[in-house]
Amino acid sequence: MATPGPLQHAHHAPQYQDKGGIPKSKRKLQKHLRSAGLAYISRTGKLIPAKKVADELCQCPHKCDASVPLEARRRLFEHFYGLGEADLQNQFLRKHMDLRARLNAPTPPLTSSTPEGGGGSGRPPRRITCKYLVPLLPSEDTVEVCQKAFVSAFVITTKRE
Repeated sequence: MATPGPLQHAHHAPQYQDKGGIPKSKRKLQKHLRSAGLAYISRTGKLIPAKKVADELCQCPHKCDASVPLEARRRLFEHFYGLGEADLQNQFLRKHMDLRARLNAPTPPLTSSTPEGGGGSGRPPRRITCKYLVPLLPSEDTVEVCQKAFVSAFVITTKRE
């Protein structure tokens, strides 16, 4: 009797999912729905509505909202939530964030009034800067936007980025 090949096993879903790929456990189902941007019931029993494309990205002076057309936002939303898994989404977000060390980071002299050298706020000066790039799918082009526009474009919170 011939043993089944690797291709014959490829169609079997993991044990925690049914044949349609839907998780069997309640918590995994919540996580699946949340990652897909769909409505779900939270652990406390509250109905969390489905995510939707933001009407406006921001109102900043850079006019980020005008640089990312609504149709591009829709395609981005569908692509991002179509990834399904939070890990894949996080990789996609990181790919579109450009973290760099500040080239002109000030290093003020230490004085007795400001022991940290942070200009009186008690904190040292920021040493990293971040650029947020929103892809204009289906092309490879990206547009630099502010943090609020980036968060709004992906319908996420600042905790996620």
